[in-house]
Amino acid sequence: MLKQPQITAPDRGGAAGAIPPMIGWVAGAGQLELAAVVLFAIVFVWTPPHFWALALIRKAEYARAGIPMLPVARGDRVTHRHIFVYTLVLVGTTLVLAPVNAMGWIYVVAAVLLVAAVLKTVMAAPVGPSGELEVVDVVTPHICGTVEFYRLEEDSLRVVAKVPGFRTHAIGSRNLDIAVAGDFDSDGRLELLVPSQGMDEIGAIRRTEAGAEVAWVLPIDGKVSTNLAAVTTDTGGLMLGLGTDDGVLLVWPGP
Repeated sequence: MLKQPQITAPDRGGAAGAIPPMIGWVAGAGQLELAAVVLFAIVFVWTPPHFWALALIRKAEYARAGIPMLPVARGDRVTHRHIFVYTLVLVGTTLVLAPVNAMGWIYVVAAVLLVAAVLKTVMAAPVGPSGELEVVDVVTPHICGTVEFYRLEEDSLRVVAKVPGFRTHAIGSRNLDIAVAGDFDSDGRLELLVPSQGMDEIGAIRRTEAGAEVAWVLPIDGKVSTNLAAVTTDTGGLMLGLGTDDGVLLVWPGP
């Protein structure tokens, strides 16, 4: 009840949730060690962005209930920025555990792979309307994903376009980056191909002067269950390939 009316609720909840691992370490080791503090920090830093991502989906419900979660109180853009910053801190915190507790290479490799599953930067390419270099990522790729385009202006990345309704990953899937980019329709412009939320369509997303658009949609007979692959043909076009949940390999030749 004390944390409900506060915008800092996820931080307070993170502190409460981070105590049990530290207590367990102390119980097993018989003393408070630095590794236990790092475990506390990992859970503490992980909690806010986790809840903020969910709050983006349930923003309207939080608003109706009068609970000032960050998306309600500060808006989506501020929330996205906070999630990004906290995630970067989380990455560094998880890697600190390796030298502190002499963790082996298996832990380091696993931590890096899991980071790749969280940071869904799809590409950095000249995708702007006039060929400007932009970074493209998918925010909350597991649920209600949104493709966002960022451009460096002055000393910060600014969101210049976004398209909701797409995802690069499904919960429980081993495929972490289901997307591919290229000039698939040979019109001289890059498209980002990414599955829809239902994983039964591939959308070709392209930047425009007004923002971004779904240039065309490719229906799938089934659901996408593999990463997307692109192969250059003898004529210079691109072929798209993917696998479906019923074990079928689908290939589309370029124009």
